[in-house]
Amino acid sequence: MNEEPDRMSDQTRQEWSRHYDNLHWGVIGIFSAGVGALIGLSFKTATIWPEISGLLLIFSGVFYVAGFRAYRFRLHRDIQNRALREFLMAPGPRGLPHMWDIFVLSFVLMAGALVYRFTNKLGQRLFTVCGWAFAGPVRDDEDNQLLVRYQGQLNQNELTLTIVDIKTKQRIGTFTLVHGSAGRVMKCR
Repeated sequence: MNEEPDRMSDQTRQEWSRHYDNLHWGVIGIFSAGVGALIGLSFKTATIWPEISGLLLIFSGVFYVAGFRAYRFRLHRDIQNRALREFLMAPGPRGLPHMWDIFVLSFVLMAGALVYRFTNKLGQRLFTVCGWAFAGPVRDDEDNQLLVRYQGQLNQNELTLTIVDIKTKQRIGTFTLVHGSAGRVMKCR
């Protein structure tokens, strides 16, 4: 099997093509599992190393697999049997995406998830949520519910939360919460 590429038989080319297909899908599986693990890890750590590692793994995986595809194309291009060559080089059934398109799309989606996680860790996250606030202890015949808007800004491990009464537009209060710090509980007087 150590033949010159120009002197390979169609059978040898087909065997090498199958070998590169197996490597191709094996590499896709390994790289996808690695990137998936890094995406999961990015939710558990505040550092940005999982996102950067995942993006590097994605780019290296795309180039690695593209190399397999380029070599397979050179093998298929020189097959003498026209029907076999057309079968191996066919893009697939009409209307369906080619397997390379699916591979690239999956890595684009994983890269998007990593970039999203990366930008969230570096930048501020803003949110607005409507809900009910309860105005402390009240008598049974009193209504203590307020329809409010919670506006928050998350910066690293610090959350600034502002509560606004929706009806009156009055700011009820602004609070800063730090992840991991002890809270203060005060007795009502």
